Amino acid sequence: MNYFDKLQKKINKYKLLYSNKYKKAAIKLLWWNFCKLFEFKLGSLFNKSREIQYRLDRISIFITGGIGDILISFNYCSYLLEFLKDEIKCIDIFVKNQFLVQELMGDSCFNIYPVTEWNKSEIIYLLDFKIDRFPFIVNNHLSLLDTNSNPKIKELVKLYEEFYQLNKKIVYYPPKIDALSIQYSIINRQNRIQQPDIYGYLNISGDSYKFIPPIFNDQEVLEAFGLHDQKFITLNRGVDGTNLHSESTKLYPLDYYNSLVKLIKSEFQEYKIVQLGVSAERCEFIDDVDLNLVGKTSLNQLKSILKNSSLHIDGEGGMVHLRKSLNGGVSVVIFGPTSPNFYGYSNNINIFSNACPVNCEWINDNWASYCINKKNDRICIKSIKPTIPFEEIKKVLKQ
Repeated sequence: MNYFDKLQKKINKYKLLYSNKYKKAAIKLLWWNFCKLFEFKLGSLFNKSREIQYRLDRISIFITGGIGDILISFNYCSYLLEFLKDEIKCIDIFVKNQFLVQELMGDSCFNIYPVTEWNKSEIIYLLDFKIDRFPFIVNNHLSLLDTNSNPKIKELVKLYEEFYQLNKKIVYYPPKIDALSIQYSIINRQNRIQQPDIYGYLNISGDSYKFIPPIFNDQEVLEAFGLHDQKFITLNRGVDGTNLHSESTKLYPLDYYNSLVKLIKSEFQEYKIVQLGVSAERCEFIDDVDLNLVGKTSLNQLKSILKNSSLHIDGEGGMVHLRKSLNGGVSVVIFGPTSPNFYGYSNNINIFSNACPVNCEWINDNWASYCINKKNDRICIKSIKPTIPFEEIKKVLKQ
């Protein structure tokens, strides 16, 4: 691989990693070129050749985003691996927080590595992907295969490259263009879990996960928190640590949550109410809950609690996707600026209002931190009074 090929590979990599951080990308490119000058100048003294490792029996995929995005991408990888099981050995997955993802996913058929190890010039995979919303092929080494080998992969790549050519805007500019990518998927009758399935080629289900995160010591976890012999309801008012805005426009108002808890406790005293959340800094405490576990659970403990709760109450976010992936029960999901048609699961109770005429996710860069409706601030979610979700909650708990 000559200098220009290596430079182009670096540009492609930094374009994906730092799509909106131009200064950082420029500095990294400057440093890389500076190092190359010394490499050319000093020759064999510093240019110690490395043997290239060919991994043409596998694919590498860099996964981005929070817990919900990670679960959806792992689900896509499960379908992809099943589809290509006769043509590849495994999929190596690269992430920004390796230890969090390993705790979330446990032992699986995928190898999990830190993103710093991804897309290195001395390791050649058959394909290198990155997934934001759609899987994007960064490197393609199919030319190293025999002409008649791997027909499924070749057909998949052909379809994907056609998709990239026809839909450049939604492929190359996430997340700022996600409002359009959501519209694209809704038009094609795909929800969030199906979105990575370009053209529906892998036939991903819209209501169930092929990849189910493992749970360890399930009963021990429930016993540790005094929940093993209890009927309990979980609720969350918060967004995970990857979200820059802890008080997101997606969150149901705190005073509404306080009123909703009082309504539940007035009629369903036999249920213990458990508040979950990533940390006290990101999740304001709700009044009158029986057990506050905000910032007090590991991911494995969170999985056990979410799976076993009688009902989960939340905004649209990672815990809803996690409970669904675990084959947990019903979640009552209160939607605001994001689309229930896109993010909702059909067997959940998806509550939304038509008070605002359109879902505003990614209409501008700051949609998650302040409402763009200047006349009716957060009317989409404020118009959902606590009695509305309570009526739906009653239907579930009285079954």
